Amino acid sequence: MVDWSKIGRHAQYGNGLKRAKYRGWLYPVVVVLGSLGVNLLQDQRRRSLAKTNIVVYVFGSILHVIPWETPRAYVLALAADFCAITGVYTTHVRAYCRSTAPASTLSLWMTTTLIIVQFVSLLRKRDLQYDQMNRAVRVLCGFGQNFLLAAVEVLRIPPPLGWGVALSKVLLFLYFFVGGRLDSKFKWTFGTVPGVWEVHDNVHVLALCIHLAQVYAVGLERREESAFC
Repeated sequence: MVDWSKIGRHAQYGNGLKRAKYRGWLYPVVVVLGSLGVNLLQDQRRRSLAKTNIVVYVFGSILHVIPWETPRAYVLALAADFCAITGVYTTHVRAYCRSTAPASTLSLWMTTTLIIVQFVSLLRKRDLQYDQMNRAVRVLCGFGQNFLLAAVEVLRIPPPLGWGVALSKVLLFLYFFVGGRLDSKFKWTFGTVPGVWEVHDNVHVLALCIHLAQVYAVGLERREESAFC
């Protein structure tokens, strides 16, 4: 199921999809350094959010660095990655909002929906990357979670940092959605080396920068009354 001799060096994923040479190498580095440095954060909320972010890099390492050889093993790792990412969005929203707030409830519903769809696709033995229902739900939840969290950050984080974090996250999502997805009609080429370093890898680096900004920002939160969050 796994060829450990190729760890981090495999040319394709278990479903046959090509993998960029350095795809995912950033993730285990972040997991190790983040796990060592997270306890240096004095603010409890920053420390909690940082630990939550590290979860994304753990599952990303499992997906991108481990050379899964069978389609089934790869799809299971992919489903786990999707679930981790959407779950972290909800955790971020909850970091700013009451558990009963509309924003928290909406984010939780999107996370629950996406997780259920992953299980349904797995039970139907579908490749998640080519299952049209799965892709449609992921796109809708991706847009929903991004814009929801952006709205929460604008409300809770003092400007201009709040607007900066929110806009950068939305723009990063659009950057990947327009020119980095498997079936994107337009492919970005700036800052990429085909087969070595691609749009997906740029997204990983930029997402790390945003995660660091989010950890810093949560300690500056404005506790103002809001019906939304």
